Amino acid sequence: MIKEIFRNINELKTYMPSTKTNMAFSNLYNFTVMHNSWFYIKMLWKWELRTLQTKCWDAECCMEKYYANNLINSGNAENYLKTFMYYDNYYELSRLEFLQMSFVNTSTKKLLFIWWGSFPLSAIMLAIHYDIQIDIIDCDNDAIELGIKVINKMWLSNKIQYFYWNAESYQTPKVYDSVILAALIFQYSNTQTVIDNVKKIKCNSLLIRSSHWVRKLLYKPVNTNLLNKVFSPVIEVHPKNELINSILIYKNKQWN
Repeated sequence: MIKEIFRNINELKTYMPSTKTNMAFSNLYNFTVMHNSWFYIKMLWKWELRTLQTKCWDAECCMEKYYANNLINSGNAENYLKTFMYYDNYYELSRLEFLQMSFVNTSTKKLLFIWWGSFPLSAIMLAIHYDIQIDIIDCDNDAIELGIKVINKMWLSNKIQYFYWNAESYQTPKVYDSVILAALIFQYSNTQTVIDNVKKIKCNSLLIRSSHWVRKLLYKPVNTNLLNKVFSPVIEVHPKNELINSILIYKNKQWN
């Protein structure tokens, strides 16, 4: 079954949302929700697993751009947002993440998102439902331009701001309750530089999404050994329901 799913995804010519693309990735999503055994990871060659993880990331980027553009051009942005195929999952994941941050922080009112792309649905959820102020930094001009238009269309520019900045060098006098770090940084060779820089940001905690069990088919897990050298692990959550991502929260040793 997983070999067939891999083959169908690997044969896709485009990752932009369509009936064929949506079905291929939905089959993979449903498979990871239904199965928890490591056996299914072992059924793929290492190159197949890496290829599948990369294609999932590429498809997610395409999906974000697709929905971002459609939302910007929609008549009612709030209603359109709810048509996003994973809206309920993002809502539940954001709710769970806020709850976990609340266990660690004395307050959760100011967040920094690093590398969050053109369709920052998690930031939107947190800003709307929990009245949180959010800064987003990214070094992709196209993603920032789209993201700003999405935020403006949602009438959230008073709560969410984008900044063009490289995560390797970003520094600010601002104080944040938490930094939300995209797991994407673990796909690159400069991960250590980013981590070393993030620890200098004045924040109480760090939250990062990862993957566990068979859900590694969709996302490459983060390097916890690297994180543990710089931050103190305090919470690790591995959902077994429809939420795919694991949640890892660390205390910032520099400021605690």
